[in-house]
Amino acid sequence: IESYATGDVTGNTAQGGLVGVNYPTGTITRSYATGSVTGTGITQFPTAGSVGGLVGQAGDDYSSGGGTIRDSYATGRVLDMGDRSPTYVLYHNGGLVGMTLSNTHIINSYSSSAVSGEGILGGLVGYFYNPNTITNSYWDTQTSGRATSAGGVGKTTAQMQQQATFTGWDFMNTWRIVEGSSYPLLRALTQGKITLDVTAGNARKVYDGLAVNSIGDLTNLGFRIIPGGTLVS
Repeated sequence: IESYATGDVTGNTAQGGLVGVNYPTGTITRSYATGSVTGTGITQFPTAGSVGGLVGQAGDDYSSGGGTIRDSYATGRVLDMGDRSPTYVLYHNGGLVGMTLSNTHIINSYSSSAVSGEGILGGLVGYFYNPNTITNSYWDTQTSGRATSAGGVGKTTAQMQQQATFTGWDFMNTWRIVEGSSYPLLRALTQGKITLDVTAGNARKVYDGLAVNSIGDLTNLGFRIIPGGTLVS
């Protein structure tokens, strides 16, 4: 609960920005990862691997549970470096979760991760094995470079920065968003951690979690408006 990771991860089986393998009933809530996740494709025998921006693999096999991922997101690059040689690991790469095997529930979560490689690629989830459920979860089709996913709903970058896109999400207690400027941010984990580029004068200000809807809001964030419309911090 309320965990995050910013470091890069590299491995050869199941790699995730926050968690490698989540099973049988683990719950990840209000958490995120921003580091790059890479599968090296190096192994001594053909097998299947998974690379996910947040979780590499959800579920241990086709009968055990895969737990729940709720109110979480990933933004770091997802990549496998396999070359389809005889010892190549067939990767399942997903912006949020690489592979879900059974009874995994993904709720109110998203990914803006770039997803690439030689394996099975998905904007939100690389491989999805029933019975699993994905509810009100999204990926950015532009930043990911992926038009498809094993689950979830794809949206443009502009849509991903609009509160109306995120049906059923709690923006009063769990999430906040700067309309038209940011992806959804977790209230508990964003204080003092996000920097936004404000177009007026291209000034920069560390985001403190407040919504920005007007010049008055910009003033509250610590910007100063001087004659002529110049914005300074």
